[in-house]
Amino acid sequence: MAHTTIRVLPSEVTTFELFGQDIKAQPLNESVRALTSLRFLSLVACRRLLELPDWIGELQSLEKIELSCASLLKLPDAIGQLAKLTHLDLSNCCNLSRLPDTLGDLSSLTYLRLTSSGITALPASFGALTQLSELDMYCCLHFAELPDSICDLPNLKEIELSHTCIARLPDRFGDLKKLTCLALCYCGNLATLPDSLGGLESLEQLHLEGSAVVSLPASVASLAKLAMLDLDRCDKLAALPDAFSAMPGLAKVTLPAAVEIPASLRKHFRLKRVRLSAYPEDK
Repeated sequence: MAHTTIRVLPSEVTTFELFGQDIKAQPLNESVRALTSLRFLSLVACRRLLELPDWIGELQSLEKIELSCASLLKLPDAIGQLAKLTHLDLSNCCNLSRLPDTLGDLSSLTYLRLTSSGITALPASFGALTQLSELDMYCCLHFAELPDSICDLPNLKEIELSHTCIARLPDRFGDLKKLTCLALCYCGNLATLPDSLGGLESLEQLHLEGSAVVSLPASVASLAKLAMLDLDRCDKLAALPDAFSAMPGLAKVTLPAAVEIPASLRKHFRLKRVRLSAYPEDK
């Protein structure tokens, strides 16, 4: 594959993208370091990119970073100096197992995507990301536990944790008053949900398909804005609470066929769709 030579670039450049390049053969050099107006940095499928240079913290205009490189091993502490950064996408960084503690210094960060990365835990400083509105950890196969500090994020609206090995949610999870969407599909270690779930006063969608949940807390009756409840393939679910009459916004429910439908659900006056899923067992 031909390599792109990074020559002197105008300092007014606001977007810099590399795709499929061999970073070892053509490393990020002083030409990129001089891009003081850079707002978007994208390095996708770049081979032999092991880490970002420490001078990344000098690019104070950066608002969005996209690093989708399987070879990436670490982020420098200097990334915490990017005060204007709103989007950080580390999807498919399968060898990246941890994030620096300085992540919490990203005071403007609203979107963190870690899809299919090797992340095993979030840093202790995670609770300082007070502007964060979306956390995407879909298919982080080695991620097992959310820090309690996630409950201190007042602007968090969407959490995607499907296909992780998470086993519990923090007891204070209901403190996330702006959360609208929670996805925990195929979380095979997740058997229970905290009683505080009912405190999610803005929750509109709850996706539990294929999870190991055995019951729902009675507090789900407090989810007045819940419109969609997906319990498809929840084979260990023994029963549902008879609380659906207290959920006026509920419009769509998907249930495993073996679960008995509560009377409050059969009589729900706004419910538009109930789907009972029956499927052959996986061989």
